[in-house]
Amino acid sequence: MRKIVCLIFCWVSALQLSDQTKTIERLRTHVQLAATDAIKLKALLELCDQHSSLHKDSLYKYAAAARSLAQQQSNAVLSGKAAIAMSYACLQAGNTDSAAIIIESALQKNSITDVNTRPLYFELAAQKADCYGDASNYKEALQLLYNIVGQAEQFKDSMVLAKNMNTIGVINYNIDDVRSKKASTISGF
Repeated sequence: MRKIVCLIFCWVSALQLSDQTKTIERLRTHVQLAATDAIKLKALLELCDQHSSLHKDSLYKYAAAARSLAQQQSNAVLSGKAAIAMSYACLQAGNTDSAAIIIESALQKNSITDVNTRPLYFELAAQKADCYGDASNYKEALQLLYNIVGQAEQFKDSMVLAKNMNTIGVINYNIDDVRSKKASTISGF
C-alpha cells in the first residue's frame, strides 16, 4: 500500500513539475518571438510572475529587461509591475533592502485613490509587506497588512482582502511556530 501511495505521489509531483516547465518555456518563447516591445513586456512580466520557479540569475535578467521596456513606454501601471518583477529578483537574490527601495519608489507613483492604479497599489503594498517579512520584520509587515486590509474593506475589494488576510494568517502561524519551537528547545535543556 505504501508503495502505491508513494508511486502516486511521485507521479503527481512529476506531472506538476512538467506543467510548470511547459508554462515557463511557453513564456520564454513568447518573449523571444514578440513582434513588438509591448508584447515582449507583457510576456516578460508574465514570466517574472513565475519567480518561484526561475533561477535567480534568469529572473534578474528578465526583470531588468521588463524594467527597461516599461520605462520606454511611460506607463505607470507597467512600470509598477516591472518594479514588482525587479523586487522578486532582488528578494530571490537576498537583497531585501534593494527590493524595499524599488517598491517604495513605485508606491509613491501609484495612488490608491486613482481607480486605474488601485489594483497596482494594493499589489505593491503587499509586496512591501513581503519585503518586511523577508527581513523578519513581522511587526511592520503585520501593521502594513492590516492597513491594506482596512483599505481593501473601504474600497470593497474582496480579492485583496482575502489575499492579505491569508498572508496575515501565515505570518501569525510562523510567529507562533517559532515561539513553540523555541519553547520546546528551551524545555529540552
